[in-house]
Amino acid sequence: MTNTEYETLDDTGFHFEQTGLRAARLRADFGDGYTAGARVGSAEGLRAWRLRIDALPDLPEYLIGQQTRARYLWEFWRRHKLEKESEVFRLRDPFPADPSRPFVFARFTEDELNFGMFCELVFSVGLTLIQCRVRGLDANDFNPQSL
Repeated sequence: MTNTEYETLDDTGFHFEQTGLRAARLRADFGDGYTAGARVGSAEGLRAWRLRIDALPDLPEYLIGQQTRARYLWEFWRRHKLEKESEVFRLRDPFPADPSRPFVFARFTEDELNFGMFCELVFSVGLTLIQCRVRGLDANDFNPQSL
């Protein structure tokens, strides 16, 4: 896939919380307290976020296009889980380490939802997103007009 094939999540009106930093490591446990290991992933690790919606008024200033935020996010989740070749999308990093590189690739961790479960999650604890990497592509190398 090329960079232009990765959709960018419109984060208008969503609330993000950084929930984790994952280190990719290989480990071996030889017993009796003897171990070995090695970092195999990026020294930056992989970040995770929760995405929530605090309120959902149906006023025009709270819509994304013609949809409420919940309907937009539900359709976005469905597209990336069920219809697209890749579940990966571009996300404006809510807490960028480098402001000159504001985008990352990400995916939803939840694989099984119905609209009721989705609403319960997004209006309470939030949907979980995890950072992804795409071989040969940088989430910040794209045409800004494609947003």
